[in-house]
Amino acid sequence: MKKLILLFSITFGFTMNAQVCTPDSLSPSLASIGFPSLEWSGLWVNGAQPSFACDSTQPMMTLTATVGQPFEVILTGMLGDTMPSGTLLVPTIQSAFLYTTVLPSWLTWEAADSVFYPGDSGKTCIKLSGTPTLSDTTFYIPSLGIESGFFTSWYQVTGSMFGFPAIDTFGFCHNITVLKNTANLEDLPELSITLSPNPSKDFINVNLNQGVITEDLLSQIQVFNISGVALDVPIEATTSNDFNMNITKLPSGTYWLTLDTNRGKTREKFIVIK
Repeated sequence: MKKLILLFSITFGFTMNAQVCTPDSLSPSLASIGFPSLEWSGLWVNGAQPSFACDSTQPMMTLTATVGQPFEVILTGMLGDTMPSGTLLVPTIQSAFLYTTVLPSWLTWEAADSVFYPGDSGKTCIKLSGTPTLSDTTFYIPSLGIESGFFTSWYQVTGSMFGFPAIDTFGFCHNITVLKNTANLEDLPELSITLSPNPSKDFINVNLNQGVITEDLLSQIQVFNISGVALDVPIEATTSNDFNMNITKLPSGTYWLTLDTNRGKTREKFIVIK
């Protein structure tokens, strides 16, 4: 995820926050690809394997939090000798900073240095912290192929190329999955749901293999269209392990039912035909 923009006139604002964290002592080397004297540019959780880019060849940085429990993680960002793709940085780099976009609302992003290059080590660190609530429990968004806890962070590198001022940006993908209380999770049987008839044009019966339906559970049931938009669908419990969905007002198409349990969210696809 990398783009080049010629810079003619642009202004950024920074907030300096000192001593909120300490960068990892690790400096990832390119020795594995034949350049032992060079170092990667990257972003990683202190003490973990570095993540070098957000693209089809690199894994997403996936973390887990639990509703009601404090969450904190320290990330290290480093501007090395190369871009995450392995190409050498232009030799006239003037400055660099690291920022994030669309951070989940329960999280706080605190950077030790907003502008970390030029600097003593070309490194900075970020503290991510917060305590998620029940409303922050993550769910899958079918149309995007990601969970709702997804966000990105970016390097912004200013330099020059072909004699012109330029900005080079490259991003890192993160996902923080928020689960409900996982105490004694190993003792719980696997929950499964069956929808019938499917496809349907008016009503769908949802059967669970456990008698766990309560008013609280019903309030956590959601229906999404393929664009990830939550829809208002009437739901009525019939037994402790069955409920009906009234889909008469839904247009033809594919939808997702999500059911919030103490294992996160169970999802099932259904089709409406008219």
